[in-house]
Parts: sequence; C-alpha cells; structure tokens
Amino acid sequence: MDLRLTALAATVFVVACVDTTDAYLDDYSLCAISIDCDSQRCEAIERNGVRDRFCARACSSTDECDPTPMGQPGTCADIVLTEGDSAESLCVETCTSDADCAVGWACQDDAGARYCQPVPLATGE
Repeated sequence: MDLRLTALAATVFVVACVDTTDAYLDDYSLCAISIDCDSQRCEAIERNGVRDRFCARACSSTDECDPTPMGQPGTCADIVLTEGDSAESLCVETCTSDADCAVGWACQDDAGARYCQPVPLATGE
C-alpha cells in the first residue's frame, strides 16, 4: 500500500475516534462529584427529607445563569442547600411544573423562586 494512503487512512481513523463532544455535565444536571460538572461544582441539596446532588454555578444575577434543559431561563436565587447552612447565590433550574424537572425532583417554591427540588419517589402504595 502506498505510504501516503496509509498515512491518510491512519489520520481518518484517529479523527473518527476522537470524541469532540463536551465531556462534562451542564448546569442543573444530576451529578456525583464536582469533576463531573462543567462548572466544576456538584452541590448536595436536601429538601423534603431527600438529599441529591446537582451541577451548580455561583451567581450574582440571573443574567449569569444558563437556560434550563426545558428552555426556561435559569434563575439566580439565594438558597440554603441543607438545613443549618448559610444561603448561597446559585443558579437554579426554573420550572413551571414537575414535568420540567428530572425524575425524583419536583417544581416547588423556595426562597422567592420556583425551581426543581428533590422529592421522595412515590412507592406506589
């Protein structure tokens, strides 16, 4: 095989195998650790007796918050993540109904904002 053809085939193979998509989770996504998130911040939030984690971004105004996966504008809100903590200004996933939220999360009012929060899963009883 011609050396130039071999080099071209190798280049095409390498380019095809490189994943150029963003490897990090967007804001508001559920996460396990901070390195998972584009913002490098995976925060635990506790509501309704349920603790879960989401990719969070600190903010000083709503203009700094990305839109939600459902196309709603994100909101900068002062929220207490877990009981006993101080309030932090974070971008939250604004919602109008539970359908805007991930499974295990519901649209609820808190701190003057309506955003997705973890809730107990229905047990079917």
